[in-house]
Amino acid sequence: MPARATRAIPPARLPSARLSLRSAAYADAKDLERLLEDPEVTRFLPPARRNEPGREFVRRVRQRAREGSGVTFVVRTRGGGQFLGFVAVFGIQRDVGRCEIGYAMSRAEWGRGYATEAVGAVVDWTFASLRLRRIDAQVVGGNAASAAVLRRLGFRGEGTRREAVLDRGAFVDLLEFGLLASDRPDPAPGARSRAGRRGG
Repeated sequence: MPARATRAIPPARLPSARLSLRSAAYADAKDLERLLEDPEVTRFLPPARRNEPGREFVRRVRQRAREGSGVTFVVRTRGGGQFLGFVAVFGIQRDVGRCEIGYAMSRAEWGRGYATEAVGAVVDWTFASLRLRRIDAQVVGGNAASAAVLRRLGFRGEGTRREAVLDRGAFVDLLEFGLLASDRPDPAPGARSRAGRRGG
């Protein structure tokens, strides 16, 4: 049994070229709830996340941050503040230097590269600020768009767990991806300090 993370993760803000990412807050609850009510968005998410009340979602991810086991960033447009989705880091195991990552974006924003930009910013922050060595990701079979996001960011396919999950009465595959800190180029000067910027 891996040791539990015990260091709380303080709120953080992550800027990128087009986006602003910050730790989820109760002010985001309504936007998150609308996202989680969209069956096209949630059909590849774990069943427990579908139609999850927004305040419960925020309560859960804030608890993870207090425990040091995860952090969820809400993604908005830079400047305008339009809600786009979220990126979650969870299952943090500091003793072995690994975590998992997951994400969901509003259907109206698909195809604009926002997921790649947002997940890339969180990946850089995770390696720079949490000092982990490995990020894992799982993609439900059939979710080609999500797999493409990971591949663009350098994640490598590491196998398929065939019929690993029962969903809506059918068994579905899980595609396994992994990214090592050593797989990523060093961020540009100043990017590391921006990645670690703290804020509300």
